[in-house]
Amino acid sequence: DFLVDDIARLPAVPVIAGHSMGGFLAQAVAARVSPPGLILLSPGATAATGAVSLDALRTTWGLLSRWGWWKAPTLIDAARARWGIFNGVPDAVADAEIAALVWDSGRVLFELGLPQLARTGSASVDHAAIRCPALIVVGGDDRITPAGVARATARALPGPVDYRELPGVGHWLFHDPVVARVAALIDDWLAQHPAPLSPS
Repeated sequence: DFLVDDIARLPAVPVIAGHSMGGFLAQAVAARVSPPGLILLSPGATAATGAVSLDALRTTWGLLSRWGWWKAPTLIDAARARWGIFNGVPDAVADAEIAALVWDSGRVLFELGLPQLARTGSASVDHAAIRCPALIVVGGDDRITPAGVARATARALPGPVDYRELPGVGHWLFHDPVVARVAALIDDWLAQHPAPLSPS
């Protein structure tokens, strides 16, 4: 609701982009505001695009193995973050990102990860309402939001989708040389679309 209200104050609806859980939010917002384009980087799953993944379970097991995690703040430990979120990332970058980690919501993790049990509808997205062009980029070695989620997302979107899976790349896309490849994909995608999608 906050993001939708924020967009309503802009002179025009922008291209919406998001990474990981931000990729889930980007879809949820796009279904409500009809953007000219959608960019999803390693997108989090919706209720309709979840994929069973032992890698994701291994990454989050330190959180899920504690009773009551679904109603408490959660903080992933460094070893699991390094294995499941920052795999393939240079040590210096991974160390800095892990040091900057903050607490997450157990409730949000529960509602997005187990929407059938949560029964709140929070993870539901009206994909049929997202008719704009979309770019989806995911690492082939993503362990926390695996490529299966991105593929299911590409199938769920009714508009034209440009799907790019990067071999040998994990979840965290913001390090050299990966970030340059992702930026080039985004630039090329924007350039291939009509004026409303072109950078101004």
